[in-house]
Amino acid sequence: MRDFYSNQPKLKQSTFILDKFLGCDFTQGDFITDYRRSPNCVNLVWGINPYIPKMREGYRPMVELKKKIVGGDNKETYVSAGEIYGIHVFGEKMIVHAGEKLFEVSKKSDGKYEYIDMPIEGKLEKSKSKSFQFEGADGHSKLYIIGGGRYFQYDGKNIADVKSIAYCPHTVIGRTYEGGGRNKEGVNLLSGSQIYSFLVSEKEIEIEYSVTEENKTTLTLEHYEADIRNLAIYVETANGDKQVYGYTVSEKTVTFDTPLVKDAKYKAIYLTWSDEKTYFLKEGVSIDYIKVKGETLSESGYTYDSSTGKITFTVAPKGIRGREGDDIIFVKFTKALDKSVIEGCSVFDIFGGRNDTRVFLTGNKDYPNCDWHSGLYDATYFPDTSYTPVGTKNTRIMGYIKQYNTQMIVKEDNAYEASVYLRQFSIDDEGNTAFPVEQGITGIGAISDGTFGYINGEAVFLTSKGVVGVEGTNVDYRNLCQARSEMVDSKLTSSGDLRKAFSIDFENKYYLFTDGGRVYVADARMMYRDALGRPQYEWFLWDNVYANCAAVFDGRIVFGNDGRVFEFKKPGDVNEFTDNNGLSEKPVESVWETPRLYFGSISNKKYAPNVFCFCDESVMAKMKIEAIADEREIDLGTFDNTNKIDLSQIYFDRFNFDGVFDEDVKTIHSNIQRFTSIKFRFSSVPDKEKSNLGFGLKLLQVNYIYL
Repeated sequence: MRDFYSNQPKLKQSTFILDKFLGCDFTQGDFITDYRRSPNCVNLVWGINPYIPKMREGYRPMVELKKKIVGGDNKETYVSAGEIYGIHVFGEKMIVHAGEKLFEVSKKSDGKYEYIDMPIEGKLEKSKSKSFQFEGADGHSKLYIIGGGRYFQYDGKNIADVKSIAYCPHTVIGRTYEGGGRNKEGVNLLSGSQIYSFLVSEKEIEIEYSVTEENKTTLTLEHYEADIRNLAIYVETANGDKQVYGYTVSEKTVTFDTPLVKDAKYKAIYLTWSDEKTYFLKEGVSIDYIKVKGETLSESGYTYDSSTGKITFTVAPKGIRGREGDDIIFVKFTKALDKSVIEGCSVFDIFGGRNDTRVFLTGNKDYPNCDWHSGLYDATYFPDTSYTPVGTKNTRIMGYIKQYNTQMIVKEDNAYEASVYLRQFSIDDEGNTAFPVEQGITGIGAISDGTFGYINGEAVFLTSKGVVGVEGTNVDYRNLCQARSEMVDSKLTSSGDLRKAFSIDFENKYYLFTDGGRVYVADARMMYRDALGRPQYEWFLWDNVYANCAAVFDGRIVFGNDGRVFEFKKPGDVNEFTDNNGLSEKPVESVWETPRLYFGSISNKKYAPNVFCFCDESVMAKMKIEAIADEREIDLGTFDNTNKIDLSQIYFDRFNFDGVFDEDVKTIHSNIQRFTSIKFRFSSVPDKEKSNLGFGLKLLQVNYIYL
């Protein structure tokens, strides 16, 4: 940090300059170690130049969502759809979870937004929902919405309950009429449907013949040629049975090349298909279809007793010659499920080692320490074999962090068991995949499942002590999670119920929404090292942003609250610096206040004859300037450059000039007498006629004299 001031002989004028403004510092009140930070600043953000605080843009309503109510007299009325529990962006559309319904929101050609009530069966719970985009094996990406007790898929046009389109697994193969079989795929927890396949068993046939005729050349079998395998014919001799060769088979007739021996005994042995008509499924299921050799049987082709699971075919199924041992009967059936454990989830991650091949879900209140992973490139299939308990049931899984080719599982903060676990990906020689989990040490955990995010690639999340960043993947390392918000922790950790906090990432910034309409903003460009050498972020605090969820849509931050979706404005928008909550509109109120400045001495009295303020030339600004000299509040007037020429309308290539416009510099003959310490407060001033007034403080200069 530059030392802009030093002790000077009395009556010699010195200069203090503050020209690189940092973020908030709520750690020590007025006694701040770095005077470039502010103990009292609100509604500011860094612009293109990260050291110049500018007023944050205001917000405005995009759409107010209403649901239709039909009264007893069939009269239709529209009322608020209710609280906004999730905003889910897919391309140029949003799916908004409001109250117990889903709405599709899109922009019309005139720039305004319209919405439709999505046609879904049943209701959603009034709880938060989240969403992710996932590309399936078909190469098409779809939006999946999880939470509110439901799980939906949206393709940009149609929405579907995933249960209705869930993958139907082939769970058992090689089953016979006696039962048995081998497991192939796990049961899909999203659907009661599955497929059993059966092979038709073989049986051995032995037929004896006595030849009583001369020159007989044929024998008749019991089965047709197509159903016969391994036919062997023997003749009885004094030395035992001797196999006979030299014959052909057509349908049921065996024709020999030479006549059979009269009075000799012959024997035909062969394999054929079982003539069994009865096969067994599970009890209490309903059959969706039965296919034999690829052909779907009609209901006249079989009967089914659900109490015993017995299928009785009208005609015994036969196999296919040359495919002995292959399954030829396929039965798809459904067993009604209670509410799926997957629908009870509310937290997701996408992971598969080096590639994003599977979806992981958790957050089911009945299984707080468990998660499930999907099938390969299939977010509609969660096999019952994918269940993984992580630690004990005493603490729930809060979220995930992807680090390199591993996945970190973060649980609730607790002092008795590990709060961070490491999941890896492995595959054996037979192609079987596994996701082994390694337990870490007891440490700090997450307090909210909605605050996991990334700032310029660094994973961060909220704890009861503030925001932390994750360094590396060694879960046995005690300092795995390092503080990243020390300058705002004292205020952040007292910001209401942190369990309700949530965050979004946008343009290398991390926006943390908390109770009371407060938003804490960290900028990846603004970092420093603390006293322990740890990287820390500079933070700003916003207020009057009451949100229940947020997202990024069409290049803007959008958020939902009380039946409305709002969007933050962009530079140049009408009424850029006003907040419109749908009921009233008021200017954004921005403040920057310096800490107490002692100008090198806590004992000497000082005199400040002049104060100079320089505002960013690109900003039309109007600011009230105050000084607090010891305990005296002094009004230093108003900085106002709103009458300057709009620089955006000037063709600079036609001019040659040096210096700055005088309108961007405020000279104040302050004459502040006899003070030990002083601080300066800059506050935005609303102007009814000019609603696009910003706040771009660039430099503060104070001339002072020791007395």
